[in-house]
Amino acid sequence: MSILLLSAILFSQAGDTTQPVLTWEPQMPAWGDTVTLFYHHSAPKASLKGLAPLLVNFQGEPKEMERKDDVSVARFLVPDSISTVRVSIHTIETLDWQAYKTIPLEVPEGWSSSEEKLEELRRSFSLVDAGYIPREEALRLLDSLRTNPTDNADYRFICMLGFLKLGNPDSAWSILEQMHERDKGSSKYHQALVYFAYDVSDGKIDPGIEKVSTLNRWIDDELLIRGSYSISLLGLGVSRWAEDNTHLSIKQQGKILKRFVEKNPFELHSREMLIRYYLRVGDTVEAETQLSNALKMNLENVAQKERGHFSTTSSDMVLSGLMLERGRLHAAQGRFDEALADFSFVILLKDDNEGAAFFERAKVWQRLERYRRAEGSFVKALKAGYAHAEPALKGIYLLNYGKEGFDEYLTEKLKPSEDEELRMTKDFGFKDLDGNTGRFFDYRGKIVVVNYWGLGCGPCKKEIPWLNELAEAYEETGVEFLAFSLDNAEAQKAYFEKRPFKYHNLIPDGKDFFTSIGLSFTPLPWHCIVDPQGRIRFKRIGGREDNSDLKLIIDQLLREQRLVGESK
Repeated sequence: MSILLLSAILFSQAGDTTQPVLTWEPQMPAWGDTVTLFYHHSAPKASLKGLAPLLVNFQGEPKEMERKDDVSVARFLVPDSISTVRVSIHTIETLDWQAYKTIPLEVPEGWSSSEEKLEELRRSFSLVDAGYIPREEALRLLDSLRTNPTDNADYRFICMLGFLKLGNPDSAWSILEQMHERDKGSSKYHQALVYFAYDVSDGKIDPGIEKVSTLNRWIDDELLIRGSYSISLLGLGVSRWAEDNTHLSIKQQGKILKRFVEKNPFELHSREMLIRYYLRVGDTVEAETQLSNALKMNLENVAQKERGHFSTTSSDMVLSGLMLERGRLHAAQGRFDEALADFSFVILLKDDNEGAAFFERAKVWQRLERYRRAEGSFVKALKAGYAHAEPALKGIYLLNYGKEGFDEYLTEKLKPSEDEELRMTKDFGFKDLDGNTGRFFDYRGKIVVVNYWGLGCGPCKKEIPWLNELAEAYEETGVEFLAFSLDNAEAQKAYFEKRPFKYHNLIPDGKDFFTSIGLSFTPLPWHCIVDPQGRIRFKRIGGREDNSDLKLIIDQLLREQRLVGESK
């Protein structure tokens, strides 16, 4: 059953069979065959229709494609001892998800790969949370696996993952202890540490203070003694180091980060961590040097050019984060013109750093005694959901106008101006968890708070209690809270039996949901707020405990709604 479900998921990406984006010959390649890939630029669903050169990644091997009219072509030799190959097509900056494929291979009769079987089990266990693999089936798979034990890191890792997904952290910890003794330095040990630590940080498991302390020490020792090529493992360490939750010295932390950057010169996230380290220890000269290097790499797409494959680390989000840090550094140094230029660049990117950039720009204007401009930037920071700007704006108001009338002033300032472009949502259909149908425009005329999440997303589930508090705070206001997920309805119901989610839980029909809101291939969770006219007034990627940004926009829309009612 699990194999059939998994195959359906893996190969459901076939796309338009009459005019496919990607085709290949032969249809069922065998080991040693030369397979020819064809990317059809004129296919209706093809997203790479321009003249930019295409790159293809075939089972980790990068190559430029040859362009012939409306078709780009590449050829590869199929390796032995595998049952499928993975293919992705992209330019330096854009990946076409319609050409992100897993191609099945013809394999010799009776051949099997223990590595691929374990990988299949890993994928099966990862689908338990979303309800695509029933827990009973996952338990059967785990029992079957443990009846034929093998003494290697892959086997131990898959068993540990199975126990985690089935809610047995004690057994998972026991296997992790074995891996600590036998598999130090291996990539599977690193993965096991990451998976266990993620479930702890997301609140899925609570192994106790002593085990968490041991886990953190294992992670830090692995980073220090052996080094690591795992950016996830490094991120887990760095997030604690900033809070001084480590036995490592400041010098050791710097050694780890510098060594990681040396080993992974095109990994931009690790450079960003190193920059924040230099800022934390007060080495602004080295921080600025590293900032300049990272920005140059990002703007010139060095990582993708050198690696030969698409890399999400060279994203606008990384770029805006670096520019925001450089702007703060320039402002602290009194280099105000450069700081303003940096913040303006971040604002142009219009991502989650936009509010912080407006706020930092307002502080610079204040230091330059340009108070009208500071006021305007604080207002724009609030419109972008940056709640920290409200006290600053209130201080300006009190100095200029006195104590009365701030709410009316704020309401007027935060209303959309006539020349402000706001995305209009489009209608789409959905079903609730009982199968009842509805349309998004059924909510037109109301303030709508939208959350997109998934059962397999730890941060999504971790923030549900905080979202419940948000929904409770506005119970009597008429604000609608909608949570959309693509997960199985029965799996969601089972999850909510012990962990209720006080939004209206809905499953969208097709992809119209994503085109309506304008957020799709982004990290989960994400949020947006739609005003009664159907305009998107706020968007945010990522979960967090502090939902002051959502409250800020909801309160503003409620004030606008009251003003409309009073004017009638």
